[in-house]
Amino acid sequence: MARRQLNINEKTWIVKHMYRLEYPINVQRLWSKEINNNPPDRKTIRSLMNKFEQTGSVLNIDLPGRPVSVTTQATKDEISSILENERRLVK
Repeated sequence: MARRQLNINEKTWIVKHMYRLEYPINVQRLWSKEINNNPPDRKTIRSLMNKFEQTGSVLNIDLPGRPVSVTTQATKDEISSILENERRLVK
């Protein structure tokens, strides 16, 4: 079963309590006691802490490089039209 994504408040809660409690298992126990649902697994907590310590943020950062574009039929048609107009200008 896929786990749901943690929201920003949950992520900051985890970071705050990890610094106080030091170990993911302790954070899981407190989560179960205070939030009353399934806590994130230890790997998730460790990964979140690594991200926070590397970036200073719990937000997901965009990957460097060229963004992925979505090719639709409309964009294909628009590009074809632009190229056709350029060919006419060159002649």
